[in-house]
Amino acid sequence: MYISIYILYVYCNVSGLLLLIIIVIITLNIDDVARIVACSTVDSRLDYCNSLFVGMTDRIFKKLQRVQNTLARVVQRAGKFEHTTPALIQLHWLPVKQRALYKLALITFNVLQHNNPMYLRNLLTTHNLSRNLHSSSQHLLSVGYMRTVSSSRCFKHSAAINWNDLPYDIRSCDSVNVFKRKFKTHLFNIAYATYHATTPTNNILVTYGTLQVLYCIVL
Repeated sequence: MYISIYILYVYCNVSGLLLLIIIVIITLNIDDVARIVACSTVDSRLDYCNSLFVGMTDRIFKKLQRVQNTLARVVQRAGKFEHTTPALIQLHWLPVKQRALYKLALITFNVLQHNNPMYLRNLLTTHNLSRNLHSSSQHLLSVGYMRTVSSSRCFKHSAAINWNDLPYDIRSCDSVNVFKRKFKTHLFNIAYATYHATTPTNNILVTYGTLQVLYCIVL
C-alpha cells in the first residue's frame, strides 16, 4: 500500500518537472542542460529509496518505467511513437528494475565491507560450511526460508538472493568504485542484451504529442 502511494507521488511530481525540461529544451535548445535537469530532479526521484522496490510486481515496475521512458524521450527529443530503448542506451540509463537491484547490491557491498551499519550487518550471514567445498570461498550469503511473499522482500532475504546472483568477479571486488563499474556494466548488458544500440534521431522537435504522453502518465 505504501509503495503504491509513493509511486503515485512520483507520478504527480515528475509530470511537472518534465514540463520544465520541455521548456528548457524548446527555449534554450541546450541538450546538456536538459540532461542535467533530468538527472538532478526527475531521475533522482526514481532512485529515492528504490532498494525497497526489489520484489515488486512487473505491473508496478511498468508504471515507473513509463516515467523514465518519457523522460528519456523528452531529453533525446524522440518522437512519440519512437522506441525509447535507443534513448536509454545513449543516455546510459539503467531501467528502473535494474536500478533497484543496483542500489540493493551497493548497500549490501558497503555493509559487508565496512560492517556498518550494524543493524544491517547483523541481518546478513556468510554462507559457511563445515566441509571445505568450492562454494565456501565464493563470498555467498545464507538465504533463509520465508513463509510469505511480503516477508521475502525484507532486506535479509532479498539482499542475500540479489548478492548470490552476482558473478563471482563482482562479489569479490575490494573497491567500491570497481564494484559499481563492473556491476553497472553487468546490468546494462543484461537489460539491453537483445537490442542493438542505434543512435536516435535528434531532429524531431518536442511537440504536442510529447505533452499527450505526459498527460497519459498522470492518468
